[in-house]
Amino acid sequence: MENPFKYGCVVSGDHFCACFKCGRRSVSVETAGRIIDTACAVSGDVQELCDALWTVTAPAEDVTDAHIPAALELIFSRESKGYGMIAESLTSGQSVVLRTLAESGDLRVYSAAFTSRTALAPSSVRRIVTKLVSSRILYVRDGIYRFHDPFFREWLKRRYGTLERLNRAMNGAFWSGDFARWEDIDVSIIKARE
Repeated sequence: MENPFKYGCVVSGDHFCACFKCGRRSVSVETAGRIIDTACAVSGDVQELCDALWTVTAPAEDVTDAHIPAALELIFSRESKGYGMIAESLTSGQSVVLRTLAESGDLRVYSAAFTSRTALAPSSVRRIVTKLVSSRILYVRDGIYRFHDPFFREWLKRRYGTLERLNRAMNGAFWSGDFARWEDIDVSIIKARE
């Protein structure tokens, strides 16, 4: 059977389990949950992860949590050049805004408190956020800002191995500071009220 995920198989709930079943692969409810969590419940990213899982497994094989790292490696091999370009292309202002978004929680992106934390002019913050959205680094839906690609943090982990190596490689320039935890890199949900 041809890979149904390659051509836009709907990946919600039981449907993607059925797609795996059509290919004589099975996936448990627990593994399905891990797939959805790994892709931050973003349907296109769930689909991308399912496509990679399909590729790294064989017919009649159970898809398990143990297959997810190999599937992520496949995604990274496809996306590595783009991820590197993103990391290298950020301006210092974009780094400051991303770092502040990561730390701010429920501050309004265009509020005086937010701009004060960035030490940037309000017009600069607005321009930078607009650029990050148009560059597909961030997206906003219903006032919630998220990183566009949930696999980016995992790619950084594998590329640099430790936070110390990441911080040394970025020399404090990536999001304008050192990271204390891998979780600090992934801004899965940032609420912003304009």
